[in-house]
Amino acid sequence: ELVLFCVKSPDTEETARQLSRHVRSDAVIVSLQNGVDNVERTRAVASLDPIAAVVYVASAIAAPGHVKHSGGGRLIIGDSLGRTGAARDETMSVVSKWFETAGVPCRVSQNIDADLWTKLIVNSALNAISALVQVPYGAIAATAESRETVHDLVNECVAVARADGVPMPDVDFVEMVLRFAQDNGHVHSSTARDLARGARTEIDALNGYVVRRGALRGVPAPANQSLVALVKLREGLKQ
Repeated sequence: ELVLFCVKSPDTEETARQLSRHVRSDAVIVSLQNGVDNVERTRAVASLDPIAAVVYVASAIAAPGHVKHSGGGRLIIGDSLGRTGAARDETMSVVSKWFETAGVPCRVSQNIDADLWTKLIVNSALNAISALVQVPYGAIAATAESRETVHDLVNECVAVARADGVPMPDVDFVEMVLRFAQDNGHVHSSTARDLARGARTEIDALNGYVVRRGALRGVPAPANQSLVALVKLREGLKQ
């Protein structure tokens, strides 16, 4: 009845192709992934119609079979293509109630595209910096120079999102990101953990996506491009 699609963004297409051969047609699939276009990519390669989800949780695989939860744990779900209809709305309401019953806060969004981009902004502003110098979020917020870099990264992301037609809320995203970094000061990014263990990162689905969409819309994103280049360099050195 319910499939939680939790793979890393680079594995989206291949996993979707394999999954489509094993699930029944009425199964509900929830994309619990970083990035903003995983649902679109899944629909493009397989006969699957996932619900999009924004995941706010800090966790890591501390050892085989051992997951350490260090913060957060709430979900936002919605339909990234704006599909409407009583049946689809009822499905998302049921999924939300399932998560709530399991003790996972989950709300249904009426503007999931903006919610996905908000999470992308947080990831793009913090993850790569945390990864490149292997520091937790709190250190980024505590250093004046890195706060300036966060400022540039965030403003580029917001400009690209708005140029892409995403109805972003009128909030101070720089302040939001820095507050998030302070509130989760002990957390290392998933990108940092990927680099530390020599795994492929999700940089192409985060800062890389901002750069590509910016190029398509004529919005430069040099700060994001710099982080993409540096993370790619570190990935190459780990191979």
